[in-house]
Amino acid sequence: MINSTKRESETQKRKPKVKMLDEEMGRSGVFAYNLAELHMVLEETARLKPDRIKQKEILDWLEHENAHMNVAEATGHTGLRYLLLCVEDKTVPLGVSFLPVVLTDAPDSWTPEEVLEKDIQVLLAPRAYGNKLSPSDAHSLLSNRTLISKIAGRKNSSK
Repeated sequence: MINSTKRESETQKRKPKVKMLDEEMGRSGVFAYNLAELHMVLEETARLKPDRIKQKEILDWLEHENAHMNVAEATGHTGLRYLLLCVEDKTVPLGVSFLPVVLTDAPDSWTPEEVLEKDIQVLLAPRAYGNKLSPSDAHSLLSNRTLISKIAGRKNSSK
């Protein structure tokens, strides 16, 4: 399905902590390094749950995650990859829910404020493409904005 050699070389390029996190997430999901691979992973996943995952939902997921990826590329994020995360969920058949996400790294040259501001742009991307924000996008957006306010408050109080 996913070229494991490519996955290994991509992981080796990133920092050790990110590598460890990727390895852990890889145990709970499937990585994809382009939209075609994500599409293939989603189609295979839908075969496991044909009663729950419909073609329209797959297309919505692809559009949503592609919007994030396009903006992540434009803002200069690195280490771009998709992950279809498998989450234990006892309320659904098979006991597993699936959550597609875009993972990014920030260049070391970015300040903490730049990381948060550029991440906000990535989080808002689906809206710019005519899609809605997911609940996790909205939560992360609120968290990032709160952190930016706290950083700004500390800078103002130290003057």
